[in-house]
Amino acid sequence: EVLKKIIEYIQRQDEKIVLFVLGDHGMTADGNHGGALPEETNAALFAYSSEPIFHKFVSHNSDGSISAV
Repeated sequence: EVLKKIIEYIQRQDEKIVLFVLGDHGMTADGNHGGALPEETNAALFAYSSEPIFHKFVSHNSDGSISAV
C-alpha cells in the first residue's frame, strides 16, 4: 500500500524519477533475522522508474515483468 501511494505520487510529477527500495536482510514469520535460513538471508528489491530504463536491452514477459537482466 505504501509503495502504491509513492508510485502514484511519482506518476503525478513532471520530473524523471527512479526509485529503489531494498532490504538488507529477510525475516522469518516469527520475527527472527540474521540467521542462515533463506527467509533470513534473502532480501527484497523493488525498482520503479517514471520512464523505461532497460527497454532496449531486455524482453518483457506477457504480464510486463522482466525475468532477468
